[in-house]
Amino acid sequence: MVSPLTIHHPVVLAKRATTVDHISAGRVVLGLGAGWQVNEHASYGFDLLDPGPRVSRFAEGIEVIHRLLREDSVTFEGRAFTLRDAPFSPKPLQQSLPLLVGTKSPRMFRLAARFAAEYNTWGNPDLAAKRLEGLQRGCAAEGRDPATIAKSVQAVVLLTRSQGELDALGEFATQPNVLAGSPEQLQDSLGRYLELGFDEFALPDFTLGPDPAARADKLAEIRVEVISPLMCLAGCVASRPHSLYPAEEPAALCAGNENQLPSAGGWNLSWIASATASGRNDSAFSSSRVA
Repeated sequence: MVSPLTIHHPVVLAKRATTVDHISAGRVVLGLGAGWQVNEHASYGFDLLDPGPRVSRFAEGIEVIHRLLREDSVTFEGRAFTLRDAPFSPKPLQQSLPLLVGTKSPRMFRLAARFAAEYNTWGNPDLAAKRLEGLQRGCAAEGRDPATIAKSVQAVVLLTRSQGELDALGEFATQPNVLAGSPEQLQDSLGRYLELGFDEFALPDFTLGPDPAARADKLAEIRVEVISPLMCLAGCVASRPHSLYPAEEPAALCAGNENQLPSAGGWNLSWIASATASGRNDSAFSSSRVA
């Protein structure tokens, strides 16, 4: 979801994102993070600084990227990065290529408020609500309306068929980054994200099966048994251009349930099912966003 600036130089990353924006007809969302995964850095020989210096490096890097995407040339003097009359052309196809920031720390919340078009977090609804409180504090400190920042969330989803299956998952089912339960229980959890104001739910697939075919099949089950009924009952209309569903599809999915659809005022929600490892080109799981 995010590219750590401990690994990627901001100038090179901005150029890559711009190139992909041209290739993809203007569909890039550039996710940025300060870096955190120890094994990733250890395996490839990248230094993982202490949290304070790491966030300071990120603050410089995201400012550099933000300016390069918008200004003809950039001069920047920092401790980690220095640019002198640095040109940046061509610009992305998008007039303002959106930056996504994933974080949970106070300084990073302020940086997200300052530079990001979208905020992303992991967590069940309880944890996600706390993260949003942090983002709101960051926005207050920066003088930004949090409603101007899109919000996305992801969690491991485990669909169970019985209480016995749920009990067999043990403590894993109650982890703060996990949603587990019956279709109805999962719909309740996803509905809470909607109530909190999240625009998008990203569904990881790495726990859904041992191989690409099994993961794709489980994703299809979740779509049919959890997501589609929720969209019908809640009147969700996917309005963002990177939606899992075309704008007309929710009504088609609700055939036979038309009496359950509200006439107006439904939630706006876009869904992304992460099927990048599925090995299958299934339009049901293909996002029109490049992240």
